[in-house]
Amino acid sequence: MRTTGVYFVRVKSGKEKFLTSTRIPNVSQSAKITVIAKGAQFEVRLDGKTVLNVKDTTFAFGHIGFRVFGIPDWPCDGTFAKLSIR
Repeated sequence: MRTTGVYFVRVKSGKEKFLTSTRIPNVSQSAKITVIAKGAQFEVRLDGKTVLNVKDTTFAFGHIGFRVFGIPDWPCDGTFAKLSIR
């Protein structure tokens, strides 16, 4: 069984700060990921189920990015379909 993780990391002045994470076993390649940002509150849903909540008041505005990565014995590629940002 391979486990997928969702991690929230803040980057300020080029330095990363880990905020929170969750591990999710057996995620389907067709899973629907929803990220909701309201003010300082961030929520991640996987197929409609909330899997992560975090609050960070560091910035009043900025950018949100997605990063996909693997490890040497478990490399991975990421693709996104039907991506929408509102």
